[in-house]
Amino acid sequence: GNPPRRVSLGASQCVVEQEATAAASHEAPPQVASSPSTPQGRRRSGMHPLAQGPVADGGDAEAIGEPGSPRRSPFRLAGSEQPCLDQVEGGLVHAGALPVPGGRVRPRSAIWKINHRRTKDERLAFVGHALRMKRHYETVVCNQRDLVQSGEVKEFAQECFARYFPSRGYNDFDHEHVLEALADFGIRAQTGVERSCLAALVSGIERGTGTIDLPRFCTLIEECRGAIRILISPQLIKALQFVDLEDRGTLVRPQLWQMLADLGLAPPANQEEQEQIEAKMDELEWDKAKQVAFYDIEHFFFDVRELREAGRRRKERKILEGYSITRNPGDLFSRHIIDLHDALMMSDTEGQGALDEKEVVHILAEVGCLYGMAEREQAAQVVRDFAESTGMEIDFPALVIIFERWRRFQRATRRDKLGALFRLCDRAANWRIPSEQLATILVQMDIVPATSKQQETLARLLEEVDASEHRDLSFHELEECVQEATERLRKAQRDIEAGVALELDLPRARLQQLRLAFESVDTEHTGIISSEDDLYQAARAMGLKLSPASVRRKVDEIDLDHSGTFEFADFAVLVRRIDDEGGLDDGAG
Repeated sequence: GNPPRRVSLGASQCVVEQEATAAASHEAPPQVASSPSTPQGRRRSGMHPLAQGPVADGGDAEAIGEPGSPRRSPFRLAGSEQPCLDQVEGGLVHAGALPVPGGRVRPRSAIWKINHRRTKDERLAFVGHALRMKRHYETVVCNQRDLVQSGEVKEFAQECFARYFPSRGYNDFDHEHVLEALADFGIRAQTGVERSCLAALVSGIERGTGTIDLPRFCTLIEECRGAIRILISPQLIKALQFVDLEDRGTLVRPQLWQMLADLGLAPPANQEEQEQIEAKMDELEWDKAKQVAFYDIEHFFFDVRELREAGRRRKERKILEGYSITRNPGDLFSRHIIDLHDALMMSDTEGQGALDEKEVVHILAEVGCLYGMAEREQAAQVVRDFAESTGMEIDFPALVIIFERWRRFQRATRRDKLGALFRLCDRAANWRIPSEQLATILVQMDIVPATSKQQETLARLLEEVDASEHRDLSFHELEECVQEATERLRKAQRDIEAGVALELDLPRARLQQLRLAFESVDTEHTGIISSEDDLYQAARAMGLKLSPASVRRKVDEIDLDHSGTFEFADFAVLVRRIDDEGGLDDGAG
């Protein structure tokens, strides 16, 4: 028959308050359905769920709320106007104890002994993840286009995640595997700033539980998309200024392709990539004038970047799995497999899969590994030594081995000079140099770009080194960077030559003859023929019957700037005109 009581929890004590009955009346207790001693009644009266059982008479009626009085919070903090109950007489329970039915008292410490299924660190990590998710969806870093929710994008993210982690649920966190999975999805750092940004986002997932699951991986993709898109936005604005000559802030379809080419995202690698880029263009919000705004352009270029990187990784995996070749994740650069395979497919037109010595040397020259007649002869010797020592026919795996042997041979030839430069830059005497010194060393090694395309290629290489984990370079890593720079500049020159041949409608076999003839007189490896006599010798090496006088007449037609020097394009134009005239000049002798 005693009125119910309730418990107010303080910061340092457990206080049992007594509900007062009405002073003017002794009405019957309410029904069981609304009694404060039942869960339903406690919810309606505002009492804490732990409040139960009889207490002595007396207390504060206003704390619970009489009819007509305002309801107050059921919780009392220490230091409030309510007196401490262990100083109040009249049957109240001492602080530090919790009343239970029957008037017994349970020690206060028992309240806090809750057996959680997760540790404290795991619970804190869960709260941290929830806060990150809240910020994730409330800020501009992530919008609807960045979400990985359903459809093909979610399936592709699951495929990339499953390649490195066995379960969709919790897996032990592996920083390197997370970065590889992101790269498979198409998210890979291309500059030092992007590398730092990705490292910070991945470390944020790693802190706490030390585990990762598929939902968190999808969240990481969304955050990386938004963060990197913000980082590349200034670069896109600069590229837009060179294309949008009228300063409208919008582009038409041909201008989009031009901007892709300026940023190194075009031309497409194959027909499939071409169709995918066209499909993404169709998805853009075009206005009535067939123009698209910068907001859509920004997302479009990042989507193309993801598309190309994911396609490159997919092609690389397919090649490695098809030939059972193991890829070294620690490599600074991994473009060689694709370049070698593409060159093999173009050289092996009959589809036999086996190469001879001449074809191997041509492939090495095609990917930028050699230049000039002297290096061609040295590479041919390396091929012969491999064939004699192994007795194997040269297929693609054997080509990869020859490629590595030839690169080791080239590194050995420049090791003395490069070692001296390395010791000069190693001021801390710890056998490591800052990656910022790479540009200076390349200049000292006479590895400098001669064309705008080579300048862009070298700048992209320096950005990749800056984006890698190798902030300080060992001597071996420096050798790899110098080798890579040499090959990329030569590969850029090969691409220029292929473009010239395409414009002049020269067949592939004729292009190879042009290269051999041009390199036979370019003994200093400058990419330039410096005299009319050398030009005449190169033409004779092509089998053209020309006299020095006829060459001088042709020079006046192709040397428009009157510099007296001739690049590969000039030589190709000369040969093309002679071919059109029948290959035999009237002044030949």
